[in-house]
Amino acid sequence: MHGRGVYSFATGAIYDGEFQNSQFHGVGSYRWADGAHYNGGWHFNRYILSILWQILRLKSYLWNLIVVFFAVRMHGDGLYVDKDGVEWRGRFVNGKYDNGRIFHTLR
Repeated sequence: MHGRGVYSFATGAIYDGEFQNSQFHGVGSYRWADGAHYNGGWHFNRYILSILWQILRLKSYLWNLIVVFFAVRMHGDGLYVDKDGVEWRGRFVNGKYDNGRIFHTLR
């Protein structure tokens, strides 16, 4: 698949966004079966920090210089909405939410 599309998983998860060579690549949203979701940039099936996505979208040659994903783990500033609709806005470190004092494991 190439271009914009929707992919539904057997688990109930759904990706709606851009594809390149049948991989999530570009801008898209991913909704887990429990209702949690991520909206933002993707680079060959990995989601990336939104600020770096804006830079890399304009300067694609930087892909060779910067690795911006951590095995599909949230890292950096962002927003995560869990299955109950609770927003976790702030800093994420290697897949964990950091509220400044304690780390909370998500997913």
